[in-house]
Amino acid sequence: MTYVKSVTGMSEETSSSLTELGTKISQLQENLPHFQCPAQWIWFWQNCYYFSPNKKNWTDAQKSCASMDTNLVVINSAVEQAFIGTLIAKRSWIGLSDSISEGDWRWVDGTDYTSSVKLWNQGEPNNSNNEDCAEELGSGKWNDMPCGNQLHWICEKSAQ
Repeated sequence: MTYVKSVTGMSEETSSSLTELGTKISQLQENLPHFQCPAQWIWFWQNCYYFSPNKKNWTDAQKSCASMDTNLVVINSAVEQAFIGTLIAKRSWIGLSDSISEGDWRWVDGTDYTSSVKLWNQGEPNNSNNEDCAEELGSGKWNDMPCGNQLHWICEKSAQ
């Protein structure tokens, strides 16, 4: 399909250039991947997000994500955090923990924590009460919590 077949009142060269441009646009659109997310998942920037309707502890939430061939969400930018924040009003687990070694925060997918965005609430993480797992507060900020607490959770996977 071509967007521009002929244009009246333009030089032949301009008309030809527009026709060529239209053809290239059509080819690009036909070759773009068609991103799809499973039912009950939400698409954003080539990823799919699942917002749980129920609550689990952090480990069981990660297992639930793993059963869907993914992980708890790894927040890579303030834009992604803003997207998530617009969709939740509930505190939810994210894929960040320092349960292996106190103060050594790690993302579940191996993303480098030291060079990644950090959106901790003021004074967090503070490990008050043995808090080794991260939650999104529903305000765009993070908090560390005991991993055994029951919270909603967010899974993330690449759109296909």
